[in-house]
Amino acid sequence: MEKSTIRLRTSLLALGLGACLVAGCGEDGPVARAGGGVSVAADAEDPIVFADVPDFGLTSQLGEPVTRESLLGRPYAVAAVFTTCVGPCPRISSEMKRLQAELKGTDALLVSISVDPEADSPEVLRKYAEGFGADPERWLFLTGEEELVYELVREGFKIGVARAGEEEVRVGFQVTHGTQIAAVDKRGRIRGWYDSQTDEGVGRLKERMRFLATEDLP
Repeated sequence: MEKSTIRLRTSLLALGLGACLVAGCGEDGPVARAGGGVSVAADAEDPIVFADVPDFGLTSQLGEPVTRESLLGRPYAVAAVFTTCVGPCPRISSEMKRLQAELKGTDALLVSISVDPEADSPEVLRKYAEGFGADPERWLFLTGEEELVYELVREGFKIGVARAGEEEVRVGFQVTHGTQIAAVDKRGRIRGWYDSQTDEGVGRLKERMRFLATEDLP
């Protein structure tokens, strides 16, 4: 077994990654736990596979259905965002925009899933996407029923998300979520999680996606 794979698997055990990625990990209370998370940045060519993405059905910014099956055959990077977010989302979307430019010439997709789906209709997402210069052939913004979205983000992509309590919350702070970007291969399998808030994390994700775009899978 390759050293990088051994190191990653050891890290999973040490961090209790299964629980951390579903709930989100942090240092200070439930909001931090929901909005934090653990990045497991597999090396670009590492063969490690962490999990299969489950079946899902969401709607794109163009009002078109998007499913697990419809994405098979192309690798994709997945992030959780919402359009009114004033926390980490603007940087996440800016980094996704940079990835769109730097992955040009590959068949890699970018996928942003709204974690405030009741507010983020396809039309709202379309305008948000246009603001970031998103090419709908290469960068999808997805929405759907909140319960299903949250289950998919938490259990499927292993990114923490939680809606704020019933008390009045300022717009922009109504949802907390993990800031990792998940890398998914052509067969719909998660191949790592990368920190969207650092240049190093995004750089490693870029190299991972370039590899996944050329990886020869049976």
